[in-house]
Amino acid sequence: MPDGYYLAVTTYKDKGSEKRKYKSEIGIDMGIKTTITTSDGRKFKVLSERLKKCQRLIARRKKGSSNRYRTRKLMRKSYQKLGNKKRDAANKITHELLEHSIVYMQDENLKGWHKGLFGKTVQHSVLGLVKKKLMNSERVIVLPQSMPTTKYCPKYGSLKKDIKLSDRVYECECGYHEDRDIHAARNMILLSKRSTCGTQGTFNPAFGEDVLRSFSKTEAEMSQR
Repeated sequence: MPDGYYLAVTTYKDKGSEKRKYKSEIGIDMGIKTTITTSDGRKFKVLSERLKKCQRLIARRKKGSSNRYRTRKLMRKSYQKLGNKKRDAANKITHELLEHSIVYMQDENLKGWHKGLFGKTVQHSVLGLVKKKLMNSERVIVLPQSMPTTKYCPKYGSLKKDIKLSDRVYECECGYHEDRDIHAARNMILLSKRSTCGTQGTFNPAFGEDVLRSFSKTEAEMSQR
């Protein structure tokens, strides 16, 4: 380790036959501006600081010099501390989310987000760590990327196609309006229950097609009225 050695001590407590009580189910939406938004309105925003000062210092140091060596050592320690903070934040968020009986989430393309305009923001967040930990749980249902959780109106039953990233409030012609991220998180639960998926942690391959087909049918019925 850059700053020395650590001793980790783990203790185990026998819970016996006592059954754990979980909170009600919850949906979560991952995003750029807010790291995690839940269907009950909670928002988690975790961004680590950047080591711009150390990077500027090492750029001015002469290669092979003692000052450059010390600066590199300082950078390794700083990166280690940042990594520890991110892991700690991810563990706390995951633990809080898994206090619920079922967690609904979408299989977001985080690698694609890295290549976009907000790549650095995603890199300095804990999205990847939280997603990995959640997907390892048997009580997490993962929806495919194709599900229009942001565009779907739960009241009118139709899709709103003209939604920009800058639109932070979802508004439908029927009068329904809600915070964009909370709206998407609630739709995670709603759309998952509309599927034929009955296994936690997985989804039916025909899930997206079935739901999208029902959207098209609803829109056609609305247009005929």
